Amino acid sequence: MSKLKLYLDTLSQPCRSLLIFLENTKIPYEPIVVRLGKGEQNSPEFLKVNPLHQVPVIDDNGFILRESVAILRYLCREKKNVADHWYPNDSKKQAKVDDT
Repeated sequence: MSKLKLYLDTLSQPCRSLLIFLENTKIPYEPIVVRLGKGEQNSPEFLKVNPLHQVPVIDDNGFILRESVAILRYLCREKKNVADHWYPNDSKKQAKVDDT
């Protein structure tokens, strides 16, 4: 199984939130820097990953997600050893997190 790929630019706040999450949860990942200031989000290679020209994007063994909140929720559910305080399993607690 290959590492999770994270397409990012650290100038993007949603990308930084994913970096903080991944580092704190120790989920292995491969960072792939997409320099927005240099227009790398418009490259043919990146457009195959995200035709919307945006970061962050994850590629988890071919499963692509392109929205930071969806990515965080997915990782909390799918990756082992992610503490419940990041995104609780309980529906009411999840709703409280989503409500903030």
